[in-house]
Amino acid sequence: MHKRIVAAIVAISLGLMSNAMSTQIIKTAKAETADDGSAPKRELKIEKIVLIPDWQAKRQERLKKEAEIAAKRAKELARKKRKASAAQDNDIPYSAKYFKRRGVIRWQGLKWTWYSQKVLSGGGLKIPGRHVDKDKWVCDENGYICLASSTIKKGTVMSTPFGKKGKIYDSGCAKGTIDVYTAF
Repeated sequence: MHKRIVAAIVAISLGLMSNAMSTQIIKTAKAETADDGSAPKRELKIEKIVLIPDWQAKRQERLKKEAEIAAKRAKELARKKRKASAAQDNDIPYSAKYFKRRGVIRWQGLKWTWYSQKVLSGGGLKIPGRHVDKDKWVCDENGYICLASSTIKKGTVMSTPFGKKGKIYDSGCAKGTIDVYTAF
């Protein structure tokens, strides 16, 4: 062995270097089966002893802990995303405020967007009892939210992600999209 390593081993065993240095001992274990059928012989070989400053050992330990925390956070975030994705297909109502801010939501396999009567008055639409409710949905006399769809037949009453039913009164939007008529 080199004199330096022997000196380090002696210093470590005497506790002389414990305040300033940490050791990393890299070991390999080898087991051999005995020819006479007795218990296998185990041989432990120290490949190398690395002396590192305590600050570096503490830094490595801190980085390892930070990596573990980051992995836990990533796992939790992935779980929350899966949960949110599953909730999109449930009957959890979205608020008008959330929908306005978001602009687009996906619910029950459809893309839901909104258009405002402030921009497009919809005067050509024949909506009996047309009014704006407290949440600023444009509704008909039965309280159905007025919707547009190019893939669902006009007059169809359907569930919406807003906690109340809607009725198709218009078309002209993309396939798989439901436009919600609002007064936002």
